Amino acid sequence: MSIKIQSLENTPLPEITRCFNEAFSDYFVKFNATEDYLRTRWLVAGVDYSLSFGCFIDGQLRGFIMNGIRERDGRLTAHNTATGIEPAYRAQGLLGKIYDEAITALRRAGVTFSTLEVIATNERAIRAYQKTGFRKRPELLHCFRGELVSQKTANSLAELRMATTPDFEKYAACRDFEPSWELTGEALSVHPSEFEYRELYNAGELAGYLIFAPKTGLVQQFGVHPAHRRKGFATLLFDRLAADFPAVRVVNIPNSATGTLAFLKKIGMENHIDQYEMEREI
Repeated sequence: MSIKIQSLENTPLPEITRCFNEAFSDYFVKFNATEDYLRTRWLVAGVDYSLSFGCFIDGQLRGFIMNGIRERDGRLTAHNTATGIEPAYRAQGLLGKIYDEAITALRRAGVTFSTLEVIATNERAIRAYQKTGFRKRPELLHCFRGELVSQKTANSLAELRMATTPDFEKYAACRDFEPSWELTGEALSVHPSEFEYRELYNAGELAGYLIFAPKTGLVQQFGVHPAHRRKGFATLLFDRLAADFPAVRVVNIPNSATGTLAFLKKIGMENHIDQYEMEREI
């Protein structure tokens, strides 16, 4: 059996997509990813195919790591946006082999830090990442899904506008926590036409906002300015969203965001998965 670890810069996306779907065929979250979905997702995540690596066994891609590269907290960081090993090739140390090659290349490229997200109950994956030098951050990230139901008590006095040009600086004043890697303003700005930018105004002031991806049903960001909270504006944002897209997801809400967590539960969303972020120096 011939094993070769190499970058994915010359590997066609259809082959990566095939391997992705096979690797996630028995995963906690069911996938049937299309090439278009992965192309767009990895564009937004800043994936660099020359710094993403695959394990080729007898010339066939059987495992991979997709690394997004950008500045984060003042240092060049690689974020592992997806890792997969096909079921028939697990428990053979392939993840470690891929990471050995990846770490060397990342250092050469000036990357000094690496992060990833992992399902909290996926102990096998957590142990595998720990063996490659990653450590868990202590705070859980909560992920929600649900069918939105119109809230009759929603404040109806505010004006909802659909923005064509998002103002991420203004939006930041409405949030209590920083969005995760694929949900930052920098990430969304790469492919802005994929998202809706819903802004809520009260007496001419931005009271809140919600960024939504119609193709995936994912709420990328949302928040209400502190000066406008406890007036039903968050409920109104989701109430208006429910009219067009009742089935939605919200991901990676940290433990510390107690108000946001309480709100999502209040409107009937289910906390179905939790994640940890893991990190290591390069």
